[in-house]
Amino acid sequence: MTELQVDLDQIERSAPDPELAALLDPTDGPSPTGMPGTDGRLVRTVVPAAVVVGTSGGSGTTTTAWGLAAAVAERGLDAVAVDATPFGNDLAERGCDLAAPISTLQRWLDDPAPGLPSRMRAFTGESSTGARILDRSADPLPRWETFVSAHRHLGDAGMTPVYDGGGSLRSRLIGPLLADPRIGLVVTVAARADAVARLRPAMTWLDEQYSTFAVSQVVIAVTRQSPTAPDAAALLTRGLGPWLRAVVDIPYDAHLATGTKIIWDELAPDTQQAYQRLLAELQ
Repeated sequence: MTELQVDLDQIERSAPDPELAALLDPTDGPSPTGMPGTDGRLVRTVVPAAVVVGTSGGSGTTTTAWGLAAAVAERGLDAVAVDATPFGNDLAERGCDLAAPISTLQRWLDDPAPGLPSRMRAFTGESSTGARILDRSADPLPRWETFVSAHRHLGDAGMTPVYDGGGSLRSRLIGPLLADPRIGLVVTVAARADAVARLRPAMTWLDEQYSTFAVSQVVIAVTRQSPTAPDAAALLTRGLGPWLRAVVDIPYDAHLATGTKIIWDELAPDTQQAYQRLLAELQ
């Protein structure tokens, strides 16, 4: 597939960008998924667990995972945001505005009874939304433990987990979670030309590795990280919408842009609604 440079300013113009058309038009070579229309939408009767992962670094996976977990907690459910990156990130540092975690994912998995709600809570931090945060260090997971077993333990504890998979869709750590249709998949894309250009190859890889059905259930979260970021969500809805579950625009938010602890009540109402819509689209 030829690498394309996409001018996102074309969204605002009436004439289509030919390079943009080449990127998104399924008649230009095989489509990413070959989905026949929009049939095959999976309806989940309960709020699902979810994996949030990007096609590159800097796409907003951590803030999106936190926002999605907060939206779950706002529904009155027991939510936990889990750092599922290979070496740990700043999910706990930014997400725990009420209580910092006193331990890590690895130590929780080493506990004799990780599926007990009281033990899970003992190892997590907390957001003022009520969502818990499960941090991880750069150490490997304990022997015989994977994110499959972690997911089982969290289910036993009555939690709805949201996994921050970081900027690599191809991470082997989260592979088993991607293969489970009961777990929703959110792919974050920054509202930049280079990020949009990487999306189609990423969806092609997902199709080849996990099936057309897996691609059809993807929710794209387009994160605007500057006040002047273009409306890439409209671009992707127009070009890739028939193959995906949904495309959700996460607007620029001055509070998120500070890089400090995230507090739900300090987010703009449009940002809160975007995270709630993201959760609704997964269900």
